Amino acid sequence: MIGFIKGIITNVYEEQVVLENNGIGYVINISINTKNQIEKSNEEIKLFTHMQVREDDISLFGFFSIEEKRMFLNLISVSGIGPKAALTILSGLALNSLALAIVSEDTKSLSKIKGVGKKTAERIILELKEIISKQHNLSSLISPEDNNSDMVDAIEALCGLGISRSEAMVAVQNSIDHSNSLEELVINSLKKLNK
Repeated sequence: MIGFIKGIITNVYEEQVVLENNGIGYVINISINTKNQIEKSNEEIKLFTHMQVREDDISLFGFFSIEEKRMFLNLISVSGIGPKAALTILSGLALNSLALAIVSEDTKSLSKIKGVGKKTAERIILELKEIISKQHNLSSLISPEDNNSDMVDAIEALCGLGISRSEAMVAVQNSIDHSNSLEELVINSLKKLNK
């Protein structure tokens, strides 16, 4: 098993990168998020890797952060999701947005990802909700304290306007400290969403 590879990028393709290490060019499958992080680097970089061995193929999958690798491993543990599909899912949403969508049971946001239908989104949520919640410590976002009913009401109001639950949660969380009433919280959250 190869945990990570350090090297210089020699080629960047749409879904792959060639990383040279000691005269060997490793072809590594990557997500769009990882590509955006590494593509302008002229220095040595480190990619956390997962190696998949099949009867007719050996493939490397690389990640800019250990958190992205952990999410990848979680995704491939879901029945019916292979490594290529997991990379597509990682490319479809930013890592924190993906985690929040899973924990908040936001099938709408997950279904917008290429290749993820409603049933696949529901299966991801069913199998990963508790795991992701523990790993990303998102419980404070998902279950606001009972004494903060404005936060819960604002999230519900935004969802009523057609905004996905995960987007509404992030906007409300980012606006709560600057709002003195429910109305102000909803307005400030909408402003955050429109930026």
